[in-house]
Order: sequence, then structure tokens, then C-alpha cells
Amino acid sequence: MDTQPILQEIDLSIYAGEKVAIVGRSGSGKSTLLRGLFGLYAPMKRTNGSIQFQDQMKSSDIAYVPQNPDFGFDPLKRLVWQWKQFCKWHLKAAGKEVEDLQETLTAFGLPALGRKYPHQWSRGMQQRLLIAKAIATHPRLLVLDEPTSALDPIIASVALDHISEYSVKENMALLMVTHDIGLATEFADRIIVLEGGLLAENTPKEQFLKKPASEAGKYLLRFKSWSINQNKAA
Repeated sequence: MDTQPILQEIDLSIYAGEKVAIVGRSGSGKSTLLRGLFGLYAPMKRTNGSIQFQDQMKSSDIAYVPQNPDFGFDPLKRLVWQWKQFCKWHLKAAGKEVEDLQETLTAFGLPALGRKYPHQWSRGMQQRLLIAKAIATHPRLLVLDEPTSALDPIIASVALDHISEYSVKENMALLMVTHDIGLATEFADRIIVLEGGLLAENTPKEQFLKKPASEAGKYLLRFKSWSINQNKAA
């Protein structure tokens, strides 16, 4: 079977407290890059590269929220049972503080878990609960794959405001993949543009908004339509 490289010459860094958005058209390699970082994709051909983390950084210091909430829940178990297991095996076992459940749910506009199963919650509610669980682990790096794909703009802005506030409070780094350039420029400090598996641009947000350095960036910026103020006023 013929093979071809999906990602090439990707070189990037993210620092504590920094919010970075990876953007690009469909098929540019955004989600593939994230899944490759976490070993979720096994390449058909041996590749080269390395990932370096800060000294003494453990795997438990990194949290990943997938685009599809189906990968985050057991469909046969009640949500409250899954939360308790999460606290037991991911928080207590790692010596981390267990968050107050109701406080966490309220912060993301979610109701009490009750006796509900995952399928009894909307996809957007499931996605917000996954984000809440990720933040509850007190990560030093939070990785989000299309975090608002199942959310309407108002709920998305509330969720991302909370994530941004937490990032500032805890000096947490945030790496987000999104196809929504407006969302990226609203919440990120730095914009990374992928095009055809290549890193086309790695630019501070202010500079990107004024004058994108790549043709891919210029193309994406034409479709910027995100407006938090308009959404909140609606």
C-alpha cells in the first residue's frame, strides 16, 4: 500500500499560562496532530520527531478532551457513577483535590447528574461535562479538540470564558484545535495555521488579525464571524 506523510515539519512550543489555537481547513491535519501527540494514531510508516515536556511534568498533568463525547463516557453506566469513579481513580489516586460536584456543574451551566445515563443528555451537555472533568484534574496543559462543536455560541462562550479564567488562575497552558477562526482569535494568545499537513503560520493573535503571514491564514481570516458581545446580547 502506498503511503504519504500526513504531517511534516511541525515544530511548536507552548508555555505555562499560554493559550494557543491550531486552525486550518478540513483535512489540514489539526486533529491528526493532537491524536498523534497522545499516541492515539499509529503511523503506517515509522516517523521521526520528539515531544518534550517541562521537567518533572507527569502524564497526569495533561488533560485531553476529544471532539466526540462518545469517547469519554461508558454508555451503560450512570453519569453520577462515572463521576465517582473518575474522582476515585483520577483525582484521589493522583493525590489531587476532589472538586465539589455541584459547583463544577454550575460553572458549566449543567444540571445535577441525578440518575441519568449519557444518552439522556444532549451532546453539548456531554461535551461540557468532559471539559469539567478535564479541568477538575488541575492539569498544567489542557488540550481541546473542537471544544465547541456541539455547543451553541452563547453556551460555548460561557464554557470558554470559564476555561480562560481557570487558565489565568492556575497558570495552565491551553492548546485548542478548532475550524472556527473567530473562536480562535477571541480566546487564544497565539494562532497556529496548518495547511496540507504543514505549519503555515505561528503568529501572536494581534499580528495575525492585522496581517496574516500566510496565504492560508489570509483565507481563514476572511471567514471570521465570531462575536461574543453580539451573542451575549442576543
